[in-house]
Amino acid sequence: MKALLRDVGSEWLTISPRARLAIASALLLPAVAALTFSMLVAPADFSKRGLAWFPRCPYKLGTGHDCPTCGVTRAFCAFSHGHFAEGVKFNRTAALPYGLCWVASLGYLTLLTRYPRADRRNTNRRG
Repeated sequence: MKALLRDVGSEWLTISPRARLAIASALLLPAVAALTFSMLVAPADFSKRGLAWFPRCPYKLGTGHDCPTCGVTRAFCAFSHGHFAEGVKFNRTAALPYGLCWVASLGYLTLLTRYPRADRRNTNRRG
């Protein structure tokens, strides 16, 4: 088992910085997008039925009951605008993923700023 983990770790280190950035982008950009959306949409924009242009929850439409993630979008918007008590009322468990989105976004920003500039240039140009 240790040999397998060592091999996986060594493979990650041999991946080019550009490939590592692409993998990290695929994993972390959804967190950045969720925070950006929550900052752009004010909690007051939600009526009892939600945003008119936002898709409805298929689970709630089918069963009539709230799913475990019902209210997370509204909670994220409330948290991003400083309304923490209101956000907890929308969904009690949304604070943890909201915090994790911030950690992921800051990690992604750190990764972008530490990405070596020399690797951004195409050194294999002909001519």
